[in-house]
Amino acid sequence: MAFSNCFSYGITVYFKSNVLTITILSLINGLFAWKYASRANNDLLLILSVLISITLPFSLYFAYLYKHNTVAQKILNSGKFTLLLLAGIIICSAAFYLYYPQELLRVDRYEMIRLFWENFLSQKCPYCPRSEGTNIPGPFPFYFFAAFPFYLIGEIGLYSILGFLLFAGIILKTKSISTALKNTIFLLFVTSPAVLFELFCRSTNLLNSTLLLFCCILISRVNLSTWKQLITIGIVTGFVMSTRSFSFLIFAMAFIYTYKKLVFNWKVFVTSFTALLTFLLTFIPVIIICGESFREYNPFSVQAVFAPPFLTVAVAVSSCVIVYFLRSIHNFSTICGYGLFILTLGYSLSLIALEGFREAIFSSSVDISYFCFAIPFVLYGLGRVEEKELILSQTE
Repeated sequence: MAFSNCFSYGITVYFKSNVLTITILSLINGLFAWKYASRANNDLLLILSVLISITLPFSLYFAYLYKHNTVAQKILNSGKFTLLLLAGIIICSAAFYLYYPQELLRVDRYEMIRLFWENFLSQKCPYCPRSEGTNIPGPFPFYFFAAFPFYLIGEIGLYSILGFLLFAGIILKTKSISTALKNTIFLLFVTSPAVLFELFCRSTNLLNSTLLLFCCILISRVNLSTWKQLITIGIVTGFVMSTRSFSFLIFAMAFIYTYKKLVFNWKVFVTSFTALLTFLLTFIPVIIICGESFREYNPFSVQAVFAPPFLTVAVAVSSCVIVYFLRSIHNFSTICGYGLFILTLGYSLSLIALEGFREAIFSSSVDISYFCFAIPFVLYGLGRVEEKELILSQTE
C-alpha cells in the first residue's frame, strides 16, 4: 500500500513539475559519464556509470517531492547539511588541485588563458595561436581579464570554484526557494559528472553561465529610476557580455522579460547603450596590441560556428517571444536553460553529421562541456514550483 501511494504521488506530482529539466540534466550527465568512463576500458564500469548518472537526478528530485519520506525530508531541510555539502565540494576540489597540477590536464581552458596572457604581456596579439594551425583563445576579453589574478597565482581552478560559490550564493539568497529544494539543487549540482568535470578539470563554463544568470536576476530586480542605476547595470551587463557570444541572446531575453512594452523606453536605451559601449571598450587594449592581426585572429570567428545559423535565429526569436509573456524569474531561467541546451545540441549534431558520432564525441570535435552552460539556468528554474505555492499562499 505504501509503495502504491508513493508511486501514485510521483506520477501525479512529478510529471506536472520539472520532468523536462531533470531529463535534460540526466542526458547531460549520461553523456559525460559515457565519454569519460569509456576511457577505463571496463564495460561494467561504463554501464554502471551511465545508469547511475542518468537515474540519480530523478531519484534525488523524487526524494524532494515525496514529502512522506521523513528521513529524506529531515536531511533536505537541514541547514547544517547545506554547509556540509558546500564545504565538502570545495575541499574536494582544492585537494584535487593540490594532487593533480593543471599542467597535466588535457582540457584547454587553462592553456587558452595562459596563452592569452603570455601573448598580451609580451606585446603580441592575445588571440594568436601558439603555432600555426593550433587553437586560439575563444572567449571575449573580459573573460580573460577576470581570469588574470588566477593566472598570476598559477591556479585556474580557483576561477572555477568562484563560479560554484557564485551559484551557491544565488540559490542561498533566493527566499522563494525552501531549504529542502536548495539542498536538492545542490545535490543535483555536485553529483553531476558534468559539474564535477568542470570543477576538477578547471573548466570555466559554469562560471560563465552563472555570471549571466546573476546579471539577469540583477536586471529583473533593479528599478532603473536613477542615472546611477542605469549606468551601473549597463556597465555590469557590458562586462558580462564580453565573455561569450550567446550572452547577447540571454541579455536580450532579460530586457524583454523585465521591461515588456517599456523595452523601448529611454531608460532601457541608456542602459543598453552603456552595456554595448562597455563591451566595445573591453576590446580596445586587445585591438591596440593586435593591430592588423585582429582581423585574422579574433574571438568572433571562433564563436560564430557555435551553432547552425538557422537554429540560432529560430531559438532566439522563439525564446524572446516566450519570455515576453512570463511573469516568473524561475520560468525565465528555465527558458534560457532550454535555449542554451538546444543551441549546444544543434552545434553537436551538426558536427556529428559531418564526422560521425564516435569521431565527433570521443575525439573531442564536439566540446560537450558546452552543455554545462545550461545547467545553472535549469537548476535555478526548479524554484518555479515553490514560487507558485508561495504566491498561492499569499493570496489565500
